[in-house]
Amino acid sequence: MSASMAENLQNAVSLPSLLELGVTLAALSAVLVPLEKLFPAQPLPTVRRRGFRMDLTYWFFTPLFTKVATTWALFAVLFAGFVLLGRPLDGDLRGGFGPLARQPLWLQTIEMLLIADFIDYWTHRLFHGSRLWRFHAVHHSAEEMTWLSAGRMHPFNDLVTRLCQVSPIILIGFSPKGVILVVPYLVFYVILLHSNLAWSFGPFRHVLVSPAYHRWHHTTDPDGIDK
Repeated sequence: MSASMAENLQNAVSLPSLLELGVTLAALSAVLVPLEKLFPAQPLPTVRRRGFRMDLTYWFFTPLFTKVATTWALFAVLFAGFVLLGRPLDGDLRGGFGPLARQPLWLQTIEMLLIADFIDYWTHRLFHGSRLWRFHAVHHSAEEMTWLSAGRMHPFNDLVTRLCQVSPIILIGFSPKGVILVVPYLVFYVILLHSNLAWSFGPFRHVLVSPAYHRWHHTTDPDGIDK
């Protein structure tokens, strides 16, 4: 591995601190807990609910351990992919390469999100309809779901999802800068989807996943399982 490649990896993989996770937890609690009280899908206690301590454990475990491990695995796969493609590894890989990287960043961002969403749909179906379910079941294990439940993720589930989504996008030349810019907003959106809110997004529910729709996806009702 070249020195430049190693430097790219070191810059890309950073361990979040407990303080950062604690501040984020407090900020999200200040916004989402009142909303769940005002617009609840189900009347649930904030702390004394089933699974609260488990959700809190995953809130810290997933970014401190799972995300860091799967990010290093992702970069190992990308390194092997660049070697097989004969791409030079002595430059800044964050800029992408080829005709796709020469597009405006906003257009690349839209294209990458559409591709990643399409791939995520099919990998998600794979986890629901095969032996891989035992890994994805961790994410569906919350008996009383709120926004804090979004952190439940088996490391293997996270690894497969990230490899399938990110590897093709980077290896065909897209610049990852566009996605990096919107990642904080996407993370908040995913957390919002798991919240105990009755929001359906009205006419936009046919285009965007809503908290009400995603709660149905997590139901134990036979009519909703694997839908």
